[in-house]
Amino acid sequence: QWMGFQDVPATSAKFGWLDSIAMNPEGTALYVADASGKRIRMVDLVTNEVSTLVGNGQDAKDGDGLGLDTTVKSPMGVAVIDQGKKLLFTEAAGSDRIRQYDFATKYVTTVAGSDKTQGTWWGDSDGVGTNVLLAQPRQIAVDDNGIAYFVDHSNWKLKRLVISSRVVTTFAGQRRGGWVDGVGTNALLDNCGVLL
Repeated sequence: QWMGFQDVPATSAKFGWLDSIAMNPEGTALYVADASGKRIRMVDLVTNEVSTLVGNGQDAKDGDGLGLDTTVKSPMGVAVIDQGKKLLFTEAAGSDRIRQYDFATKYVTTVAGSDKTQGTWWGDSDGVGTNVLLAQPRQIAVDDNGIAYFVDHSNWKLKRLVISSRVVTTFAGQRRGGWVDGVGTNALLDNCGVLL
């Protein structure tokens, strides 16, 4: 079986569709967005053990809670924040949120976005926290100032999240695809992928 779920030594572990990885500051662990497995997983680079941090593998939308009790829909991007004390990860497939995992408490909280929609569209609304509407957020990267940048894939935009205030703003692209260079929201983007 080439895809599946199994936490054990790395060479025997099974994964689903893996979308992105991040490394902790010490270089001792990898964090993996297992999109089809509906989990965030960790590979310990010292022991080679694979374990699950977030997600129970169920396909449902629920509230925040303890990592292993929480459902996660298609996690696509993952980034290390707060000097390795927390993770940010994005969810697509109708959940359309950015969530945070705290290693100390093992708790998952929503930072931005919700599963609300705008009519037949997922949503496209900048704002604060759960008032933000996103459309399949995917890859995410974080700078040294606590600012996260992410791909809002089905809105054809790049957006900025101030982690401390949970404020989300668009800084490039419009809600239509294209290949036009320009400043900020005058540019047109299409099928954005990886952020580094």
